[in-house]
Amino acid sequence: ECLPFIAVIADDPTDENVGGRSIQVYPFSPSNAVKYCSSGPLSVLSEGKRGFIVFNDTSEMAQYPGWSFRNLIAAIRIHNPSCTSLRFLGLRDSLSDIRLDADPTASEPTSATGSNPKVATGLRDGVVTTSLVYECSMAALPENTLSEVSKQLRSILDDDETAPAGPLKVVGWSTKSIETTEMSSMMNPAALADSSSKLNLSLMKWRMMPTLDLSKITECKALLLGSGTLGCNIARHLLMWGVTNITMVDRGRVSYSNPVRQTLFEVQDVVDNKYKADAARDALKRILPNANVKSVNMTIRMPGHRVHVDDAEDLKRARDDITQLEQLIAEHDVTFLLTDSREARWLPTVIATALEKPVLNTALGFDTYVVMRHGLPGHGILTEEEKAAAVADVEKFLPAGTDDIKKEEAIVRGLAQAKAAKRPGCYFCSDVVAPMDSLTARTLDQQCTVTRPGVSGIASALTVEVLATLYNHPKFFMSPAYKSDGENENNAHAHGQASGDALGPAETVLGVVPHQIRGTVSDYHTSVMYGHYYDKCTGCSDIIVDLYKKDGVDFIIKCMNDPLHMEDVTGLRAEKEAMEAKYANWEDDDDLFDESDDSGSEGGTGKKKVAEDDEWATV
Repeated sequence: ECLPFIAVIADDPTDENVGGRSIQVYPFSPSNAVKYCSSGPLSVLSEGKRGFIVFNDTSEMAQYPGWSFRNLIAAIRIHNPSCTSLRFLGLRDSLSDIRLDADPTASEPTSATGSNPKVATGLRDGVVTTSLVYECSMAALPENTLSEVSKQLRSILDDDETAPAGPLKVVGWSTKSIETTEMSSMMNPAALADSSSKLNLSLMKWRMMPTLDLSKITECKALLLGSGTLGCNIARHLLMWGVTNITMVDRGRVSYSNPVRQTLFEVQDVVDNKYKADAARDALKRILPNANVKSVNMTIRMPGHRVHVDDAEDLKRARDDITQLEQLIAEHDVTFLLTDSREARWLPTVIATALEKPVLNTALGFDTYVVMRHGLPGHGILTEEEKAAAVADVEKFLPAGTDDIKKEEAIVRGLAQAKAAKRPGCYFCSDVVAPMDSLTARTLDQQCTVTRPGVSGIASALTVEVLATLYNHPKFFMSPAYKSDGENENNAHAHGQASGDALGPAETVLGVVPHQIRGTVSDYHTSVMYGHYYDKCTGCSDIIVDLYKKDGVDFIIKCMNDPLHMEDVTGLRAEKEAMEAKYANWEDDDDLFDESDDSGSEGGTGKKKVAEDDEWATV
């Protein structure tokens, strides 16, 4: 260790021991520093002498000093505001070869042969080969700098209400004899891992995308329903994007077939008979110790999987499971549907839609995948201009003389269609069959999801990229969906970021905001698609959501025990029966051709009959 001191070097041809130079040493003080180490009128040195403020420089950078240098400058400038230049010598070698016999209490120099301070005679060549000399110039400060700093410090120490707002930034020495500094953030492995984990994100923003917004996604609270292949992969990708508030949900335990496919599990988890959610939580905490990861071992109730209402215990368990899921979805910012079966995604869809909470859905086939975000009720709200346009479209096709009642009914249908067209659909909107038990009648091998190993990784990565894109849109999850077929103005600037053009309404700095991404690894094709909201959907339709809000858990349990109840209340069953009855007489395709006009005969046209039903084209 070495306290700072003043060294004045003078040419002395008679002293061969120090290479023809003499060195006088003075104790450090702000006033001595200005006297001996500055230039101009403040200096007291005669010609041929140079003074340096010598300090122990702990910096490992080639051309930059350590923090002690900053402290010294601050102390000197506060006490001597008019000082505009200083010279420093930062020692970076061992001081064992320097013998200093100066009395540190001396305030005035004496001659080299006097008692205090004495000439340092032990400085040998090569000692300071890696040390640096700093010639500093600066602007003068106001003369009242010291008094102003003292006043501010006194105000803060006395809890004066007139103290300046915000923290006072001060560097220098304390009058206390012992000072402590909190250094755990620089030495604690968990803290170091936390700060270093965001390095790639910081470089992305600094080097590639200055307008990238990372502040919101890092605050995201993510609920992962399913802790299997998809859940493990998505959790890892969430950490990559800085999402550390994660809750893993699953009811299963880790089995021997899991570790090779599900990236957060090990064989020891099987030996310990761990729940998947718990094992995933522990693995994520090992990867990033400061991550806020929770686990919940619970059953997600499904249509077709009966609740025995006559069994008080079974009924209570079902109610508790449904209530717990409601609470989890309400507490999180986004819910990921990652379960094995279709029916396990139904209840979270209903609850999230009722709470207007965002949902990201990822599903796998053998060599295919789908990634989609569910539309929210707010997506279907029409502006006044959109309402007027929808009404105009209806009126344009109404026959002349249509009475007011039929006209009003047509306008209502037209507005409903306009809302449905604007609102993206959910996972169940493209189905005409209610979700029901798909597991009970299957053998064990049929219950397992069979998929090519790489499909899960692709789908998981795309899911989290969609999340990051949504968080970079000004409307977040209310962002309109990009339509790749040029259906509307959302395609105005499909690659605006790359070309330098303004971004379209369904685009961000990261690219387009899709509704669905569907792909296959059989021909490595990926498509961005859009699916409309279906007013008879068994998952997100207004009818289902309203009944859930009205009857709560009782409605859910009724759907569990009778999945076709969903088709009844939405009108889906009636619509299917009407369609089947309407075309029941069409037995085969041959009836659609005119037998008297054979396409195989000479002069034949092969044209289809004109269907008597005007709605054939629609069908």
